[in-house]
Amino acid sequence: MKVERRLGTPLHHQIYLILREAILSGRHPAGEPLPPEEALTRMFDVSRITVRRALESLDRADLIERRQGRGTYVRADALPAPLRMPITSVFKSMEAFGKHTEARVIEFGYETASPQVQEMLGVGAVPVQRAVRVRFRKDRPIAHLTTWVPEEVGRSFTEGDLATLPLYRLMRRAGRFYARGDQSISATLADPIVAKRLDTKVGSPLIELRRQVFDQEDRAVEYLEFLASPENFQFRMSLDGPDLSPAEVQPE
Repeated sequence: MKVERRLGTPLHHQIYLILREAILSGRHPAGEPLPPEEALTRMFDVSRITVRRALESLDRADLIERRQGRGTYVRADALPAPLRMPITSVFKSMEAFGKHTEARVIEFGYETASPQVQEMLGVGAVPVQRAVRVRFRKDRPIAHLTTWVPEEVGRSFTEGDLATLPLYRLMRRAGRFYARGDQSISATLADPIVAKRLDTKVGSPLIELRRQVFDQEDRAVEYLEFLASPENFQFRMSLDGPDLSPAEVQPE
């Protein structure tokens, strides 16, 4: 396995990213040794100094530990596996996501709805509540959430409420129950503000989810923009049912 010298990215950083992915994916399990430095130099066709710089980066990221006279091992408490949220049961997964993460409110207030928010909430150029939260797991930022809700709904809870209770529970408390939603998943790049909040680099790839939620009376009650690094968060989709039966697949 050779690193690409023409990419412009330092070789030690390329090796760091490759080994980091191997650790996070489980190819190098927790508690197991990494190949020795000499083997890594041959594997990547680089100098030992380059390998050592890559290992130093892994050490700073709390992914490995050096054991005197015994080599380098993947830490037993290395970064947890990415949080997986089943997309097929989004509303149920909200509760699970809330239980496994802690919310910190970064911004909270009211502003005139932008044209996009007007369309998503079905309102005019009127005040809406806008809140920005970052969800953490074990003090590591997992996701950046921006929500907009109609003013009459937003006035039913405070910034403190939003820091301690999931938004869907606050909606229920206000008599608004999630009935359906439309969402899209794409990708974007981290701008300077989001990059700082998610502790990632500017320009890093991010998962981008946009969700429009309707209540039991089919009124739009929430518009969400969700950003997360694929290193820390994944969506998992179950594919089953009669429509996927091989018997239903016919050649053209």
